[in-house]
Amino acid sequence: MLWERVDGSTSSDVSYYNDGASYPDPVVDGGLGRRHDKRGGVVLDFSGSAQFVRSEAWAREAKDAFANRPWCNPGTATGH
Repeated sequence: MLWERVDGSTSSDVSYYNDGASYPDPVVDGGLGRRHDKRGGVVLDFSGSAQFVRSEAWAREAKDAFANRPWCNPGTATGH
């Protein structure tokens, strides 16, 4: 799963984008970028499809303690 990074990030920023190893939590890796639309960003799914996700929905799911779209580690009970 990949998502577009926050614009303006550099390797020295706390929001540096690390491809598929990034954390969806905006506090850790900057969260979902808004390069293509001010309301949200593009997310690529494991199936190979892409979808537009609103920033509010992404932030809400990133704070969730359970498995969901951005937290989908099959090796853990919570997805984190």
